[in-house]
Amino acid sequence: YYAHSDEERTKHFINALQGSSKALWALLGGYGTAEIVSIIERSSFSPPACPKLIIGFSDITALHLLAGSWGWPSLHGPVVGLGKE
Repeated sequence: YYAHSDEERTKHFINALQGSSKALWALLGGYGTAEIVSIIERSSFSPPACPKLIIGFSDITALHLLAGSWGWPSLHGPVVGLGKE
């Protein structure tokens, strides 16, 4: 189901957290984010001082909980539709 290992996906997520964007939006359901959160919680990672808005739905709930533990805003909101035309 995944394009990369849990560790590789965690590395990409941490890079996104440290980037210059103001928000991270999961465009699909976020299946597998619980594994990423588990790795981050076991590591010595500290969130960047400048919070980012976390947006997403469904399995991304694990990221909403992580963001909340950091005091960051999150929005349990819409994902991109994969419309059938």
